[in-house]
Amino acid sequence: MGMSTILVLGGSNGRTLEKLAKKRDCQVIFHDGKNHGGVKKTFRSVIKKCDVIVI
Repeated sequence: MGMSTILVLGGSNGRTLEKLAKKRDCQVIFHDGKNHGGVKKTFRSVIKKCDVIVI
């Protein structure tokens, strides 16, 4: 199985999660959850890239 991609929406500990994921052969896409408009366009592209979503 290839590298899993995890999308994390919200929070402030993106760097910590990236370090933990790297140890487990995973990739993290971190988004602070602030979209400043354009909700569908902003989140649709990152959701398509991930295997797991954490809100």
